[in-house]
Amino acid sequence: MLIGLKELILISLTFGQAISRSTDYCYAENDQPYLKFGTKTAYTFIHGAKRPAQNIPGCKPLQIWMLTRPGTLYPDAETISKLKALPKLRDQITYNHDTLGYGHLCDLDLENLRIWRIDSAMTMEKAENLVPQGTEDLVLLARRLKTHLPELFPPTVSDVSERNYKFRSTAGEKTSSSLKAFMSGLFDQWQMPPTEAPMNNTQFASHLTCPEWRDEVSNNPEAMIEVTRFKSSPEYQNLLTNVSRRLGFRNNITEASLNAMYDMCRYEKAWTLDAISAWCAVFSLEELKILEYRDDLTEYYKYGYGNKVNLRMGCSLLQDMFRQFKKLESGDNASEPKGVFSVVELGTLELFIAAMRFAEDSTPLLASNYQSMSKRLWRTSEIGSFAANIQAVFYRCDVPEDPNKVIFYMGEKPVPYTGCKVGLCDWDDLKSRFAKTLSDCESNFCNANSAFSSLVVPTVLLWLGLPALALSSH
Repeated sequence: MLIGLKELILISLTFGQAISRSTDYCYAENDQPYLKFGTKTAYTFIHGAKRPAQNIPGCKPLQIWMLTRPGTLYPDAETISKLKALPKLRDQITYNHDTLGYGHLCDLDLENLRIWRIDSAMTMEKAENLVPQGTEDLVLLARRLKTHLPELFPPTVSDVSERNYKFRSTAGEKTSSSLKAFMSGLFDQWQMPPTEAPMNNTQFASHLTCPEWRDEVSNNPEAMIEVTRFKSSPEYQNLLTNVSRRLGFRNNITEASLNAMYDMCRYEKAWTLDAISAWCAVFSLEELKILEYRDDLTEYYKYGYGNKVNLRMGCSLLQDMFRQFKKLESGDNASEPKGVFSVVELGTLELFIAAMRFAEDSTPLLASNYQSMSKRLWRTSEIGSFAANIQAVFYRCDVPEDPNKVIFYMGEKPVPYTGCKVGLCDWDDLKSRFAKTLSDCESNFCNANSAFSSLVVPTVLLWLGLPALALSSH
């Protein structure tokens, strides 16, 4: 069959575009994609669910104290508004490839972008609401907990009471819905005990009402200077350039466009675990790691070790845990609950992690040391994912001189805590270790002029059962 001039020109143009559009790789064909997306990581990808039931010879669990972030959510209203602009950006990307012959996405990744549609369920009315996967995250977490600690969750209906189990959450739809999902995993719906009234900010989000934290962190641009520097680094600027060229743009895309694509990638992967998000194809493996580090820097300086005031902001939760366990140390635990469960915002969880000195690196995270921090402990994909949690389990052991022990878990993985034997910590050692932190908490440093502060040291010393000399230098 003869080919006319028009067909020949079309073939030539198509062939020319194919030649010019070399591809880096094909994300859709990668059966082991990178799944660590910072604070938007799916809990399923990082938790330590394979640990066996806890059986410590000569020890019996008396209580679990647990802190949990809400499960997988829809974005907040501001982010939803920005994600709504992605269809227009997608159309420009496909135009760059199909018409201009620019861009380097493989055919399969480009086709996935072409057929992509924004989730119609992601509306302003559902901003920060729990998605179905988020409910499943917490139901399965609760069921695993029952398996791992059967002594604390006997199956009889009579044991399910407000006296035996305390459930608390901060105010808000995402925390209250997450708490209900978690409770339904522990108990049948008709057996669930009532929850306590929502916790106020003074109890479990004290940073929000603390002038010092607002001045030094929240309202202080200098607090995020390392994040700003990282965005100006060669690694980050190369990322912007490479992503822009891959998508067929001659000039670099904006930071807002970059963030929208990254957010859509990681939200979609968290919502539907076995699906391919078309927007993840925008990034190479190394670029995803760079974006993960950018978010780690942000959380490190806003809620972690990057600012000294953060180390004091988790003390109210620390104090709550110690008070609960203090009631158990004498051996009379009949009137105490078997479990104390709290669902809180991510920032509150991270402040508690910092107060406990979990995930603390010997070298601070900086804009300049991305390459050398690949094995960092402060990795929000691991410690701040959706449904991220801290579990502290108090044990009574057959050791007369030191019977009380505590084990900590982060994301259902034992915490290798300094001074503890295979994760099993002596309760008396923990009290001594945190005496100063707890005294700082009692001193109400956010309102240093309050009359309460003058009563601090005697109160906390009596509470901990420590001699006055232990804190005489503070």
